[in-house]
Amino acid sequence: MAQVIPLFGSKPEVNPVNSAATPVPAKESVPVKQTAETEQVSLHEGDLVVYRRPGASSKWQYRLRLPGGDYERKTTGKRALGEAKKVAEARYQEVRWREQRGLSTTVTPFSTAAEAYIAHRIRAADQAPMAKRDARMKKAETEASMIRRYLAPHFSDTPLDEVDAQAVERFHEAYLEQWKAGQGTKRVQYRTRDNKGREYKKPLAVQMPGTHIRKPGVNSRILFERLVRHIFERAVKDGRITRTEMPELDVTQFVRNRRGAFSAAEQTKLLAHLESRIEKTKKKHHQASRRLLWLWVRFHLLTGLRPGVEGTKLRFRDLEFVDGSTPHFVVRVQQGKTGSRPVVVDMRLKEVINSIQAQHPDPKPNACLWVKPNGEPTTRFGEGFKVVLKELGLGSDAHGLVRTPYSMRHSFITDAIQRGVNLNMLADNAGNSVEQISTHYDHVIHTQHAAELLKGIKRERCTAKADQFARPLTNASIRPGAARAVF
Repeated sequence: MAQVIPLFGSKPEVNPVNSAATPVPAKESVPVKQTAETEQVSLHEGDLVVYRRPGASSKWQYRLRLPGGDYERKTTGKRALGEAKKVAEARYQEVRWREQRGLSTTVTPFSTAAEAYIAHRIRAADQAPMAKRDARMKKAETEASMIRRYLAPHFSDTPLDEVDAQAVERFHEAYLEQWKAGQGTKRVQYRTRDNKGREYKKPLAVQMPGTHIRKPGVNSRILFERLVRHIFERAVKDGRITRTEMPELDVTQFVRNRRGAFSAAEQTKLLAHLESRIEKTKKKHHQASRRLLWLWVRFHLLTGLRPGVEGTKLRFRDLEFVDGSTPHFVVRVQQGKTGSRPVVVDMRLKEVINSIQAQHPDPKPNACLWVKPNGEPTTRFGEGFKVVLKELGLGSDAHGLVRTPYSMRHSFITDAIQRGVNLNMLADNAGNSVEQISTHYDHVIHTQHAAELLKGIKRERCTAKADQFARPLTNASIRPGAARAVF
């Protein structure tokens, strides 16, 4: 057995009979030192002190000098000196054992490390350049909300060195159970105005359909696992734990979830149905809601914005007409997945903008595009959009891919690729990368580039070869031992 080196630099005590190192016992013969202010027992040459202050708690406390020079002061929870010394000695031996193995000697709760990471992210976002500050601060606040709502309550004061792969898997299971428990919960929306724009004295709580907890999927697992890893990495940089204490967490593999796109004929059918259903209801505020949904779909099919914050946060001042050899509109996205960016849109957007202004109660430059007739902003278009898709039987495409509001963006990018738009320019306009577009739209790119890939091959030869494969194989045309398919 290897000789144990004392933690704080004192010389090792060697047994002359057995040279194997043994823990240094506390010296029981040390008398209790009493002063006017406190009574204390010094152990291990002053590295560990058990003391009690007169007039304070009757329980003994300990002061332990850590390897870095700091002190750890805690109560033993014991009133008897003998039991208090056992508690303090156990902690001393634990610190000594962890130090010899290169581990951290302090215990950091998960909640403490999580708050340190949140503070770091907000501080970094606040120091970012002005052009990126808002987007980074929004992302930092979103991460903070997820940590404080889900991760911190689950792990709470669990020491960091106990949060391993099994603990994270148990979190995923608990998160799923939480979603199941909240499936029947109605979403509550607080309204401040009635349908005629009159202010309520107090906000009116209205129950809306749908759940407030999203069903856990692959993306949520990936996001939570990434947050846990970031918290550990921050704890290492802050010196709360050592690099060797970082657990090997499981990494959920990303599954590509391609949405179904709309063909040109399906887009025409969808828009015609959305327009026709406006007059099928007699209530004016219902007509306004349906007209708003119709305009929202037209806007996203033309711009290719991500349904959500990119479109719902737009104001009239963010829409700019640019005259010149090729007149067009520029939609300036202020908040998005990749930050702010300008989006070039063709002149068909002019009619949509005019219609939005016509139904808007107060279309000032600083006003949001998507508001109800009573002036309240609205962002809930997804549920109505899915209802319309179900009515038309457009819930999925010919390949069985499910359609969602994101399918409008998918249709925009697909159409641009088919028109031969440069991928670099398309990626900048859509707020994406060329690599992502090449990965998610490879099926469209390969079809569009067929003429380039087959350059130099004579048309007659291709036709003859295709006819050969199109003819059914018969027994007479197959020689014994020949392959039944030739490619």
